[in-house]
Amino acid sequence: MRRYFLILLTIILAGCQHGPKPYSLTVMSYNVRHGISMDGNPSMDAQAGIINQQSPHWLGLQEIDHFCQRSGSIDQTKKYGKLTGMQGYFGKFMDFDSGEYGMAVLSNLPVEKTKILKLPAGAEPRVAIIQTLLLPNTLKIALVNVHFDWTKPAYRLPQAETLINYLEDLQLPTIILGDYNAKPGSPTLDFFQKSGFHPVQKSDSTLTWPADNPRVEIDHVFIRNTPQVRITPKHIMVLDEPTASDHRPVVAQLVIEQR
Repeated sequence: MRRYFLILLTIILAGCQHGPKPYSLTVMSYNVRHGISMDGNPSMDAQAGIINQQSPHWLGLQEIDHFCQRSGSIDQTKKYGKLTGMQGYFGKFMDFDSGEYGMAVLSNLPVEKTKILKLPAGAEPRVAIIQTLLLPNTLKIALVNVHFDWTKPAYRLPQAETLINYLEDLQLPTIILGDYNAKPGSPTLDFFQKSGFHPVQKSDSTLTWPADNPRVEIDHVFIRNTPQVRITPKHIMVLDEPTASDHRPVVAQLVIEQR
């Protein structure tokens, strides 16, 4: 009897040592130019098709109209959600064109909390959308969509600092993606790295804007681990999409696992 008990105990302990299985997560960042293509035509359907080809679990969209006249007075977040089969969340920057202008996130994972964090204003008001997600393996992570000021580093850096100060209190493994409007080696991206965030390095094509003839890399994915959870980049790519928007989308495949 004692022998069988020891065998059973060994099996249980072995299972505990393995812990939850790693979880594969695909995230995507896309500045969609309020649904307008490079040639100035409506492009939401084409953009949604590009998104669907990648099947992201979580998507950050920048430059989103919310009932603005220039985009047909529709709820773009809701339409992108319908076209992709995902749940959408809008974050307002400012009142604009008889509606609101801002950004959005789409997700097909359980969302525990959504925070619209007001950032210091630059040429325009800015926010970050921060979501706490519950992954199937019981892991909890934070995902963030950003669109920093496009005019001056002096505006972008305070926006980054405000975001990092908020994230410090969460103490969660974190993924930040979006249109940083900042190139590698800039004060803004250096600040993220000094704060413990690491860029997911693109190995092939790296330039993201303008889409038809990209000259700069300003759309990024940054990650930060915790002592309990590790985020490991598996693959990242800039999609060869020169016409659907003025930015090329960025897609990253990540593995989330307990240490």
